Amino acid sequence: MSNGINMSDYLDLFLQETEEQLSILESEIGKLEAEPTTERINSIFRAAHTIKGSSKAMGFSSYAELVHEFENILYLVRDGALTVDHEVGETLIQTVDAMITGKEHLASSGEDYVADVELLASLKMLSGGKSAAGASQAAPTAKSGFAWPESVNEALTELPNHENIYTVHLSLDPSCVMKYVRVFMVMTALGSLGEVLASNPVQDKLEAEEFDFDVKFLISLESSIEEATQTVNGIGEIASVTFEKYTVSEDKADDHAATTQVAAANEGDGAKSDKPKREASQTIRVDVSLLDALMNLVGELVIDRTRLSQIGANIAAKVNDSENTDALAETVGHIARVTGELQEQIMRARMLPIDTVFQRFPRMVRDLSRKLNKQVSITIEGGETEVDRSVIEGISDPLIHMVRNSLDHGLEDAAERKKKGKPEGGSILLTAKHKDNAIWVELSDDGRGIDPDKLRAKAVEKGLMTKEAAARLTDRDAQLLIFSSGFSTAKEVTDVSGRGVGMDIVRANIQAMGGIIDIESTPGEGTKIILKLPLTVAIMGGLLSRVGAVDYVMPIGSVLETIATASMEVQKVGKRPVLLLRGQTVPLLKLRELFKVKQSFAGEHTDDYVVVVGSADQKVGLVVDRLLGEQEVVIKSISKYCGELKGLSGATILGNGRVALIVDVNSVLEFTRGLENGH
Repeated sequence: MSNGINMSDYLDLFLQETEEQLSILESEIGKLEAEPTTERINSIFRAAHTIKGSSKAMGFSSYAELVHEFENILYLVRDGALTVDHEVGETLIQTVDAMITGKEHLASSGEDYVADVELLASLKMLSGGKSAAGASQAAPTAKSGFAWPESVNEALTELPNHENIYTVHLSLDPSCVMKYVRVFMVMTALGSLGEVLASNPVQDKLEAEEFDFDVKFLISLESSIEEATQTVNGIGEIASVTFEKYTVSEDKADDHAATTQVAAANEGDGAKSDKPKREASQTIRVDVSLLDALMNLVGELVIDRTRLSQIGANIAAKVNDSENTDALAETVGHIARVTGELQEQIMRARMLPIDTVFQRFPRMVRDLSRKLNKQVSITIEGGETEVDRSVIEGISDPLIHMVRNSLDHGLEDAAERKKKGKPEGGSILLTAKHKDNAIWVELSDDGRGIDPDKLRAKAVEKGLMTKEAAARLTDRDAQLLIFSSGFSTAKEVTDVSGRGVGMDIVRANIQAMGGIIDIESTPGEGTKIILKLPLTVAIMGGLLSRVGAVDYVMPIGSVLETIATASMEVQKVGKRPVLLLRGQTVPLLKLRELFKVKQSFAGEHTDDYVVVVGSADQKVGLVVDRLLGEQEVVIKSISKYCGELKGLSGATILGNGRVALIVDVNSVLEFTRGLENGH
């Protein structure tokens, strides 16, 4: 039966589905040795089964063989015939690694992947030659009132043998996203086991997806029903498949009720299943680039929404026509609400659970702790917290650096911990939560902590500051030196994390997303690194201010409070002005001086307000002329026009059409620390 389709058309879909299933395997396989629960084994088994079936349907038989051998081990584990000890656990982990490597090979070359011979031999040795396929129960058979049309019967009378001809009753899962893709994969799989003679509905109707979720095939089968059943069920999104022995119908069926593509047979309209029609799936796969484009367009709408509101208010103030101005205001308000809802829905469509990143770390901690000969466990909380896809992509590498540094430099080995009176096994806690209109990700360990005296000494040794300047550093500021480029107190380089060189990269990546990185550490007790990340990197709430003729935006998540300068108590520490705020000194920084803004006209009011930004224990007061209120703004990059500008992270267009500059709070805080430390 000719399908007239190129398998490469569906390679992207196959790779996407395989990536999803491999994520499940990678997340679960590292926990299997410690917690071999039935639920976990079944989850791993289902993921592997789906990959194997899809691989077979795509023609990647060698890759499917690797997954099949993996599946054989899982079957024995699930059946209680094999215990997941260290050897079995390591072999399964190595196999998942090989599957990931194989998937990357398939993606780059489009050609089958042949696994390492030694790995396949290890799998076969562990399984003892037993196969999950051989242990499967007899395949279900069907008896139905369905009959192929007489034209099929007549065509089949010319075939010499009817013994191995079956009607295949296929039902897709109601959540199936692309029905014809699944049907095509089933046809390809069946074609590898025999010859597909006919389909109901016809090929054209299948391609147009003019059917519900039920399809019939007529097949001359050259394998066992058990093997065919397992192969089809392994494809994924299959609700059921049964095989019914073909018998020539005594009652003639109308040709329009079904169709055949057997040579010389006529095509008809396809018979309807006895099953009630199920609702179509309510989900579809969408390319990420489309969501990015929609987000950009919504950003433009947000700008125009604010602009319309401003124009409407201006017209109402100048035109004495209350009826029309009221109607305009109502329409503008409606557009604003709809735009807001559209923005919210598109942002929700871009959300992913942060566990997409977190799930790799149990396995990573397990592997690295064994490599370092340390006993380390990791606990993950808040994996269900949803964040924007762009944030997910941005925090992956920083978190890997952080976990590696914690394992390599932060946590002691068992002997050292025992000597300190600690449990021999170290622990890492990775959490995520929504807080203050942002995403907070925290990584903490109960290791040796960060010694500020060692950092001061290292800073002097590396020539970063004088001995006197280092002595003036608070313990907290000394600990923040770990984010300096190339800074480390590690005595030797390791192949796990070097000397901690990556922490400056961590900070750069987090700040590039508009996030803030902070650290809390107690020598001898442990370290906590806090990432405060925006909900999205495209649109944010901002506090508008003006200095001279220039408008500035401070990210609302970084604004702690605003104060009128007339009510402030200002003193000087050294030569720097500071604000006394509830017993705490907050350094003051004039944006006019920082960005060299000229005075607009003689006699204008200047420096009337202070915007306190930062975190609870790291603040700076930014002095501005006027406060203009809060507004949602769309972040636009200015680096390609102006290059990298210290203290600024981008620009936006306001409702009145003016361009405002977005203040980079992180770099301002860093600049302030430099002033305080005398460099």
